Amino acid sequence: MKLEYFYIKGFRRIYEAKVLMGDATFLIGENNIGKSSVLKAIETFFSETQKLSEQDFFKTTDDCTLVNEVIMEAKFIDLPAEAKTWKGFKGRIIEENVGGKNSNCIYYRKTFSRQGNVVREMKCFDKTINSKFSKCKSPNDYISAGIEEDIIKEVFSFTDGSKSIPAKEQEKLELISEIWDVNEVDAKWANNPGGIEGNISIRLPKFLIIPAEYRKDDIEGKTGTLQKMMKELFEDVREISENYKLAQHYLNLLASELSPDDDTKEFGKMVQEINTIIGGVFTETKIHIETLLGDASSITPSFDIEMSSNVRTKPERQGMGSIRSTVFALLRYRENFVERKRMAGVSLRPLIIGFEEPEMYLHPNAAALMREKIYELATSTNSKIICTTHSPYMIDLSKKIDDTDYPKQVLNSFKLEFDSGVGCFISRSVPFNTTEAYRGLQNEEKQYVKFILKIDDNIAKVFFCKRIIIVEGDTEEILLKETVNRLPDNEKKRFLTDYQIVKARGKATIISLVKYLRAMSITPFVIHDEDTEPGAVKFNDPILQSLEDEKYRFMVKHTIEDLLEYPEPSSEKPYRAYEHISKWGSEWKSIPNKWKTAFETYIAPELFDYSVQAGKENNCDSIE
Repeated sequence: MKLEYFYIKGFRRIYEAKVLMGDATFLIGENNIGKSSVLKAIETFFSETQKLSEQDFFKTTDDCTLVNEVIMEAKFIDLPAEAKTWKGFKGRIIEENVGGKNSNCIYYRKTFSRQGNVVREMKCFDKTINSKFSKCKSPNDYISAGIEEDIIKEVFSFTDGSKSIPAKEQEKLELISEIWDVNEVDAKWANNPGGIEGNISIRLPKFLIIPAEYRKDDIEGKTGTLQKMMKELFEDVREISENYKLAQHYLNLLASELSPDDDTKEFGKMVQEINTIIGGVFTETKIHIETLLGDASSITPSFDIEMSSNVRTKPERQGMGSIRSTVFALLRYRENFVERKRMAGVSLRPLIIGFEEPEMYLHPNAAALMREKIYELATSTNSKIICTTHSPYMIDLSKKIDDTDYPKQVLNSFKLEFDSGVGCFISRSVPFNTTEAYRGLQNEEKQYVKFILKIDDNIAKVFFCKRIIIVEGDTEEILLKETVNRLPDNEKKRFLTDYQIVKARGKATIISLVKYLRAMSITPFVIHDEDTEPGAVKFNDPILQSLEDEKYRFMVKHTIEDLLEYPEPSSEKPYRAYEHISKWGSEWKSIPNKWKTAFETYIAPELFDYSVQAGKENNCDSIE
């Protein structure tokens, strides 16, 4: 079972967002824009939370609450075939085409209002009771009609099977899938009947968050990350343990010994004697005692955890990077454990890990190793990972992109935009399915893009900015960076904040890179030479065709050297460009007029409040 998307409306920083999920999912964006709110929403969704606090409802910047309810919705895909036999799932599994293949899906939604408790819903098909069972009234009737006695006893608690099932118990019939006929047309949202929620929730993935904050309780408290992870491992081991089954068996025996209705046992004798004494004084008064032992699943251990580097200490005295890495190592072990059990025919619940800023507290080399481990975990069959990050180095766009069976990765970029309907700035999520964008390219285009992704380990920076400028090669990159260094302070800050420069390393690569980015709704600006050699000129029109509009391109007439007015060297072109640029002054006014006008008018007009004229040819000949 995989999470395909998670929809949020009205929660904390998020007015409305649909977050697409891959096997490796990244949430990126500026600080305080809602990435952590997404992880908290997912954690809330998978928990038993009944009510939200007032602070969880979306507010404007002036602290005015705009919503009266919070909606969280998820779609799960790739449910196993046996899911149709799970209790409470009949009529709720919808077959859909996902990625070109049929998939069993479910839709699940929770709505939290400011006035009441959570409302749970699932998309359901209409169901009717099969005519074979339409006249059944009592448990015995259903058994006589063909339902196994064990199934009836598991659903209903009764001493006399001949009595009609009470009205308040009727909704439990939903759990007996054998009695229903389903009309698999037009599924609609429907409230979950009582008793169904537990059967649904135990089949959904578990969620574990590795937080970024450094607080003692987040580390070693009862609800801390290390304790949570150890309890996850404990539950996985417990579920397949023979001793767990024996523990439940002996709990049941103990419960029978403590039955107040059995006067052959000491506890029953005690209750009857007490009631005899009470009845001697107050004839109509009795005491009723019920022993509540729970079951073996309620056994929850706590763990005394220490760590050591050069000395053995409590986790709070260790470095945060070491602690978070330890939690991740436990997760990796769990995945190996689950996979071994899966191969042995034992199925355990999937796990979704929310990892806040995995690069935090780590040395660059350790961060690189952490990135590899994240992708290893994302390729597993039972665990998926959602990371928030501010670092493009944590995202590897080149990871096995030629492997069609390799799990996909999705980036969700959060941006702050003013919404006139809401009347304030809100966070919006823009998803980038990097895997699908690559697979949509032609074979030769894939090779060029793969080349760029492999050689530029920082290429994911294109998702962390507002504008992307693709340059043909080293000479154009040097020119652009040196120009930015001479910008006035305010314009320079804006450029460094909003723009990213990507070096294509050749004209043919520009075309493929543009198509790759545009497949993810990113339109870059391109700077390249017009050239005079036929082998280079032939790429000019295809570059324009890939951009679809001249306003996204600045084509230098002939070569960059012509624009800067110095002879084109036969070798060491980047160095010669740097040498020539070094003769300029350090201020903006020292830049040659022709190039300065091109930069202000076409390349970065937003910095100067210029607008590019649509359809106008962007090259140095058009500059007066």
